[in-house]
Amino acid sequence: MCINRSIRSITAFYYAVTSLKGKSIRSLSRKRGKILHQQILGLKGLHFVKAHRDALRMATYNLGNLGKHFKEGRENKGTNERVVAVISTYNRKELLSTCIKSLLTQIRPPDAIIVVDGPSTDGTREMVNKEFPQVNYIRIREDIGGAGQFYIGIKIAYKKGYDWIWLMDDDVEVVKRDGLKTLLKRAHELRSAGIPIGALIPFQLVRGKLVQVGPLSIFVGGLISRDAISKAGFPRHDFFIYYDDVEYAFRIICAGLAIKYGPPILEHKGWPQRRQFSICFLKKVYSLPILSKKRTYYLARNSIIFAKEYKLMSLLVRTIAGSLIRAVAYSVLLREITTPLYVMRGILEGFLNITGKRL
Repeated sequence: MCINRSIRSITAFYYAVTSLKGKSIRSLSRKRGKILHQQILGLKGLHFVKAHRDALRMATYNLGNLGKHFKEGRENKGTNERVVAVISTYNRKELLSTCIKSLLTQIRPPDAIIVVDGPSTDGTREMVNKEFPQVNYIRIREDIGGAGQFYIGIKIAYKKGYDWIWLMDDDVEVVKRDGLKTLLKRAHELRSAGIPIGALIPFQLVRGKLVQVGPLSIFVGGLISRDAISKAGFPRHDFFIYYDDVEYAFRIICAGLAIKYGPPILEHKGWPQRRQFSICFLKKVYSLPILSKKRTYYLARNSIIFAKEYKLMSLLVRTIAGSLIRAVAYSVLLREITTPLYVMRGILEGFLNITGKRL
């Protein structure tokens, strides 16, 4: 089945943002970039900062005593830089166990590990406490999505004074035992070359094969510098899922820092391995991941909010077209006749700047 040219905007939503590295970013004036930066940091009271502050405070569990009981691993000799791994998890304890083990067996392991749980009901807390007592386990009382979990984990790590924050979902396994050591070496090389590094994104492996990753997918094994957080602030927690990483990476770039690729050190068992369906366009076959109705809603809503926030009109048009084409493709090819309703709701609430968990 062949569909018009707009299909490119839904093959992988990350790749639609590749153009931001060029003209769109350069078009942001220094003055406008400074104003956006102050808004994101909450200095000018942007609505999402205040609207969800109380909700996040109520959602967190026992964070007040974390400082007294924070657990760090053995001292890593030969380096003065401290690294903490932050893992977001929700009802996938087997994957989480594999992820943690891959971190603990690193030649240069992280100095501490923080697991932010969403809150799981599959025995995740019991598993972590029993098998990994050295891990800092944070349980969230309410489901605030991966965006809220990363916000909490990064904020804790930053306040603890770490130099680097290694971010990942629970479906990541670091298959190279020198993975973290390699990333740090690469970061130091870039800095020595005069590049103001904000984040380093490792290439991903899927079933042992190298795959292309989105240029702004920094929450899948991305190593974030403390300087990036100081200049760009914390990620948005009100997106719930999707586009929180794209928005955060774009903000880091706007702050004048670079985001570079790193060597393939990890296996991503989630997004790249979802069930897919194929569409033909100009004699070329495109594979699209199959998303649930809720995910199509958040994807449409947050991408529109992002494009509107930064006045990226070309991306806004592509996002609307891509969302509608995805909805039609789901209805025709997968017989998901209600999916267009979720997409339309996402588009509408995106224009109304409605955020947080909605479904």
